[in-house]
Amino acid sequence: MKNIIITGCSSGFGLLMAKQLAKEGHTVFATMRNSTTTNILAAEELTTWADDNGARIFIRELDVSKADSIEAVIAEIAHTSGGEIDVLINNAGFATSGLIEEYTDRQVHDIFETLVHGPNRLIKAVLPYMHRSQNGLLILLSSRLSSFQMPFTGIYSAAKAAIQSMAKSYHYELSRFGIESVVVQPGSFRTNIREKSLQVENSAVAKKYGDWYSVTKKKMARMFDQPQDIEQVIDLISTIISTPPGKRRLVYPVGLGMLDAPIREINARSEGISATLMEMIDR
Repeated sequence: MKNIIITGCSSGFGLLMAKQLAKEGHTVFATMRNSTTTNILAAEELTTWADDNGARIFIRELDVSKADSIEAVIAEIAHTSGGEIDVLINNAGFATSGLIEEYTDRQVHDIFETLVHGPNRLIKAVLPYMHRSQNGLLILLSSRLSSFQMPFTGIYSAAKAAIQSMAKSYHYELSRFGIESVVVQPGSFRTNIREKSLQVENSAVAKKYGDWYSVTKKKMARMFDQPQDIEQVIDLISTIISTPPGKRRLVYPVGLGMLDAPIREINARSEGISATLMEMIDR
């Protein structure tokens, strides 16, 4: 059984992953922001569930956008686990929708802190322990929106594409040390991520775009708002963890809907280019 760190466990994917993996016998360090304030009910519910089911879940307060929070929590988890950190699941995040012109510099900075810099800081915080044991698994929950560009998704797509590219590069950099990095690329699922979304609607900017603004935004919402049951993502995460090292794929698309085939083709072409170049490097 493994020691697993999961971020963003107050709801959605993170909450269900924590329960499922703990039920399977793993020790889960379930992290979330504000575990003693706004998320106290979620923390208490998860603790009660663990007690009732004899599961090993330890709640830790963690804000992925704060470097000092990451450093302190990972050090404490490593102390508790005897320095054995087997799996990190970078799940924490939020959705956001708006034209790029609508975002302030501060908002863009904060989005990248949470969706890019935070996950990368976490990876670098756990890597010393994984290097020590010559074993480890990094799982990043990305998004299908990392593969293409549309109006109103520019900032979110850019952030997801950035951290996904980093996760793929980690795969090639770390595999020689027995550490694997994989990407899970979900489509639309029934979670409360929209409740945590950063909505940008700058009336001065929107006015420049006339009717196109509201019409296009509504059409995109209808096009992409086709949520599926979340269980298939949770089952996939469990399968990835139980897959023997060396047998895992680099990218796992799941629930992509009408975009399944083209995104899989994009992934295959990208991985093919990387594989060809790696063969040249390793000659």
